[in-house]
Amino acid sequence: MKPKLNRQSASPATNASCVRGCFAVVSRRQCMTRECATCETECETVLVPAELSEYASAQAISYCSQCLAVEPTDTVTATDSPSMTAIHPRFPSGPNGVGLLLLVEKLDSLALNRQAIESLCSYLESNGLDLFLVLERLCESPEIEPQIDLSRRRTQLEQLLSQGEQ
Repeated sequence: MKPKLNRQSASPATNASCVRGCFAVVSRRQCMTRECATCETECETVLVPAELSEYASAQAISYCSQCLAVEPTDTVTATDSPSMTAIHPRFPSGPNGVGLLLLVEKLDSLALNRQAIESLCSYLESNGLDLFLVLERLCESPEIEPQIDLSRRRTQLEQLLSQGEQ
């Protein structure tokens, strides 16, 4: 389905396509709106904290609270202190929330992202996050329909991390 064109605050001359292909009002080189390509839910944008920048390919990420899709973005309108309760009431906020979103993004390919996944898990756990409890809550939440089989990936993640401890 073709993304919707936002015509609220601009003339057709200022409409342009951003680098991800969403058709949005672009001004001062920023994408003002973004719909999830997977489920067409409106996405939120957050800045990636400096300590997590090695895991992201941009200074900010857009995430979908419905399917947990994550896309890198360089938008200026991102927030650096995100409250991610739109995903789940008990979803971590701040750097732990951003780290968890980056981890979920990398779970799509465990083999290719193994080193980053292990490092992100270590970061999250050292910051007091019970990673497997949060993943379990996400799997059980009826409001969330992840684009990946999160339950299966959770099991595979447990196996991956237990192999690393041996």
